[in-house]
Amino acid sequence: MRENAAFRQSRMPGDNSGVGRRTTKLPGNGTHQHSDDAASDNERLAPLASFLFLLAGVLRIIFHLLPTPIAWDASVYVGMAKAMATLGAGGLWEPLRPLVWPGMLTPFAGFNLITAAHVLQFVMGMGVVWLTYAIARDAFDEKTALWALAFVALAPMLLFYEHELLTEQPAVFFALLAVRFLQTNRAFLMGVAAALAFLTKFPEGLIVLAIAGAVACASRDVREFLHDGFLGAAGFALPVAVFLVLNWIWYQNPLASVLAANDVIATSGLWLYLAGPLFYVRTLLEHNIFLLFAVPGAIVSLRRERTMLAVTLVSVLVLGYWTLLPHKEVRFLTLVFPFIALLAARGWSLIQDYDAGKLKHVFIWMTLILIAVAGAQTLRWGLYYATYEGEKNPLLWEGVYPRVAQGLPLIVTSDPRVALFTDAKVVPLYYPLFPQNLTEGIGALAGGHTLLFSPCDTPCAPQDEPCLKNLQEFGRFLNATWTLQEIVPGDCPVMRYARP
Repeated sequence: MRENAAFRQSRMPGDNSGVGRRTTKLPGNGTHQHSDDAASDNERLAPLASFLFLLAGVLRIIFHLLPTPIAWDASVYVGMAKAMATLGAGGLWEPLRPLVWPGMLTPFAGFNLITAAHVLQFVMGMGVVWLTYAIARDAFDEKTALWALAFVALAPMLLFYEHELLTEQPAVFFALLAVRFLQTNRAFLMGVAAALAFLTKFPEGLIVLAIAGAVACASRDVREFLHDGFLGAAGFALPVAVFLVLNWIWYQNPLASVLAANDVIATSGLWLYLAGPLFYVRTLLEHNIFLLFAVPGAIVSLRRERTMLAVTLVSVLVLGYWTLLPHKEVRFLTLVFPFIALLAARGWSLIQDYDAGKLKHVFIWMTLILIAVAGAQTLRWGLYYATYEGEKNPLLWEGVYPRVAQGLPLIVTSDPRVALFTDAKVVPLYYPLFPQNLTEGIGALAGGHTLLFSPCDTPCAPQDEPCLKNLQEFGRFLNATWTLQEIVPGDCPVMRYARP
């Protein structure tokens, strides 16, 4: 696998600077070495890099310590980890979910899973910060790496969704790791990391196409392409083969989970998440004005150098995929944010390096203004995300959830957060099972003795009359066959039932 020049030269015997040794032929004067200047830049910028890493860690710890409610999806993954640990005897299961994140939590099933999830997310979050920095440093220079580091270290979006304990952060970590392995010529591990990204969040599997395209376009010859392609494919195939076999055993279809997840992403709650085609571009620029420079960064990266070509391709593919879907959420941007940050750092560094001559002072003022705007954006969104969820409702978190968890098994729930409070088996009662299919919803109650239900957990589109009718019929069925034991009133009433 061909390396980029800077990385290859940084490993020359006797050169411990960690950056590429560049040489320029001068007439009658032999060779002029620039490595001393590069090493001097590294030493000068090292304290700033250390400060940014420290700040990234502190900010992430602050967010992880926020006393906010555990997210819906995070509760599902905790429940799945319990199901894996008990081989299905306990916990909660959703067939459409990827397996890597709950699998990572499974060894901690006998301990505090929430604490373990926060620790793992913090480690991977710092891994995202370091990988972004390392990729930029070895692809370009220390200055570009510092800009990329600043963009991801201080990004409120990444801080918030890391603390939410969702799959986006682990998925982008593995995707960046795949690019790093591409950069450092470890094709087999590159394939394994790409597979883990796919098996953590299925759409992040587009990293495979990006890396394959980079390898195909930037290989020196057919032999190198076949060698790296075979090793990468072998690394990718091993974890994916296990996943496909498990799907075949569990659901009689090797692609069952992928198809189910794709259907949910494409169709669930569309009336709640509809947005225009510029939603993601607008959101990125609202979070950090510097990301605008990803455009020139992408243009100059479309050359025959594997690392940044892969970064460009994954940015276009992943962002394009989510843009084409009608279902749009800010959290999906975390799957591509570090890659766009790399391109933006590259584009901005090129503009900074431009010899402006008489316009030099204009560039200085432009830099100061952009830093001020980006700082204001970071502060605004940081405060927004830190207060977005509010505090836990004690009527639910200290009342209904624990009481449902202590009810007679089998437990059926329209809110997966019940799984946080019990190791017993929990059956989900929500989309895509219900309310779209009344028979499936009633069937989920078979064998159940304790039920938590809220109509807000099973929403219908405003004009979906069959769905609204299913909810009404389900309510009549509950009133006729179950006993209402408790209700938390409000805009979204929460009801606890027991079977007589």
